Amino acid sequence: MAGDSARALARSRRHKADEPVLAAETSESGTQGEQDTARVLATLPSGEWRVFHDVRWPGRRQADIDHVIVGPGGVFVIDGKAWSGRVDVKGGSLRQDGRRRSRPVITAAAAAMAVGELVLGLDESAINPVICFAREEPVFGWCGDVMVCSTGNIVTFLTSRPRVFTEAEVLDIAQALSRSLDAAPSHLRAASLAGLAQPVARRPITRPPLTRTKSRRVSRTAHLPRHVRLAITVGIVGLMVGAAFAFDVPARVGELGSQAAEHVIAPEKTVGTAVTVPALGSRPSLQVTAQAPVATRSTMPGLRPRNGQQLVAVPLTVENTGDGVWRSSDDLHAEATDSADENYSSDPAYTGITAGRTLPAKIELRAGKTTRGYVVFEVPRGTRIAKVRVTVGPGLAKTLRWSVD
Repeated sequence: MAGDSARALARSRRHKADEPVLAAETSESGTQGEQDTARVLATLPSGEWRVFHDVRWPGRRQADIDHVIVGPGGVFVIDGKAWSGRVDVKGGSLRQDGRRRSRPVITAAAAAMAVGELVLGLDESAINPVICFAREEPVFGWCGDVMVCSTGNIVTFLTSRPRVFTEAEVLDIAQALSRSLDAAPSHLRAASLAGLAQPVARRPITRPPLTRTKSRRVSRTAHLPRHVRLAITVGIVGLMVGAAFAFDVPARVGELGSQAAEHVIAPEKTVGTAVTVPALGSRPSLQVTAQAPVATRSTMPGLRPRNGQQLVAVPLTVENTGDGVWRSSDDLHAEATDSADENYSSDPAYTGITAGRTLPAKIELRAGKTTRGYVVFEVPRGTRIAKVRVTVGPGLAKTLRWSVD
């Protein structure tokens, strides 16, 4: 029993849980999950966050979105759930009592995409799909771009994300969403949610004056009120959208998106090869190297792999080749793929292993400095790791890939 308690405590800090979990969902449980999530979101600082509850899914008549919130860390589109049983994320898949549940993940990602399209010019990397389970124990994991959490840790997750918006930008985006997001029809809305939505404060935005130069061209509509300028912009965009479809621009945009992805996902290298991560925003340039995986054992009292599982550690080296300090919180994430194409997420619960020092969850690396350590995976016994992926942030994260000979 003591070993089980230690395991549960250590696993509560995971980025991706590895224990099988959960049972069946009903419409009643979904409503309860929405209500519980709304109550927890009400504890967010109202001066920094704008919260919308129970809104219509853009472009759909018979679907709603539980919560949309805007804050310093981005826009979060949240689906609140109250499933029975145990829940975890294993190998990048959401599981309920060990069974894979893909539909909620797909739905959450689609909802976030629909909301993101409401704000012109908003970087899609700032839109975050979230599934939040109504339960006290922490749940944490990633299914692709969808973050999985619980009411026990969602506020911590939201308030600890790196800042991507200024206070003025939060207000601008919230105002744009308040004009675009409609309340869900009464038959789709839980009555107990009435009054929980936080109104968007419509106050003037103070910005420093623009410095004019000879080359600066001032917009002819700059003197107009903001809502008038927005209406003009929407009208122009409408005309552009019509012309775009006439000339098959969506297909061309898709091609451009595929080309842009090549800059975010680095070509695959063999283990032992250093891969460069270009500087972007607050992230300095880095050089990352993954070595071949090695078998290892836990040195942590009471924390051992489950029956039939083993630990594998991948050595990582990160060198700061830029001019500034690189700070990593949740911005360094590793995954491994076996020869059967099963994916496994690194397990930060194992901070002590026989192979050597593990990389800490938070790294602060000054310019010109190097850090080394292991990332640990719990995999079925006898598994052969074929590929390793490391995602590096902050900002627009870059995914580095290595193959294992």
